[in-house]
Amino acid sequence: MPRGLLQISLLCCLLSVGAAAGQTDRLPTIVSTHLCADQLALSLAAPEQIISLSYKSQDPKRSRYAVSAQAYPANRGSSEEIIQFKPNIVLASRRWKNHPQQQQFDMLDIRVIVVPLSNSWQEVFVNTQWLADQVGRTERGHTLILEVQRRLQALRESESMLGKPEKSLLYLRPNGGSSGEGTYIDMIIEALGFRNHASTLGLKGWGQLALENIVMYPPDYFLLTGHVRDNTHGKSRLSRHPLLQELLDQHPVLILPSDTGYCADWQIIDAAEYLAEQMIVMILANGKDQ
Repeated sequence: MPRGLLQISLLCCLLSVGAAAGQTDRLPTIVSTHLCADQLALSLAAPEQIISLSYKSQDPKRSRYAVSAQAYPANRGSSEEIIQFKPNIVLASRRWKNHPQQQQFDMLDIRVIVVPLSNSWQEVFVNTQWLADQVGRTERGHTLILEVQRRLQALRESESMLGKPEKSLLYLRPNGGSSGEGTYIDMIIEALGFRNHASTLGLKGWGQLALENIVMYPPDYFLLTGHVRDNTHGKSRLSRHPLLQELLDQHPVLILPSDTGYCADWQIIDAAEYLAEQMIVMILANGKDQ
């Protein structure tokens, strides 16, 4: 083969190999269809991977990442929108299991990943790394996990400073809903060094508590939610009861903000740190341990 042709052939081979490597290294594109998945996408994926986030991601009352989310088109999770965006991956909630359009997504090489829920800190670390691997961001997953572990350790070490051994805390939604052992709220309560009063009252997992039990056996602290969906008149009947209002006036109350505490993932540490700061403010304001 003449030397010139040989050089051209070698150059074509190199370009072919380079193109193949580029395709292998290319990160998958992502559409997220619900709030918790939105925040995971923003914290794990590279910005250029994200095609669209759910419409709730841009609501500052619901999302701590609302400003960042405004850089991306919003969606309402419809099949038509997803097909139009043509992502490699759809991040979805458990409601998407057995989705009627799954076969069509498969034909279009759109992979649906149901974001797992975490009910222990170990599950947080495992699930975070798993999702990072799925979106091609393994190293980012490692980094995020180490950061959360560091923050969790610091929070646990601060428990002695907060000075609340053997204190109980009751998570209570306006409709009487609460959270016992084996839930992400229980993880927050444990990280803050409290006993979960809902578990003491016999609740396992998620469920309702009777007003009578709360009045007869009140906790040392209450943890209330500021979630937007809890503030409607129909869902807040128990919280308006005079007996409960009297208890809330008599006991320290922590408030879970509306833009955090929704999601059973690594962002639980954000909620725990926020509540720890509330505790410190209470202690300083009263000049003594609550």
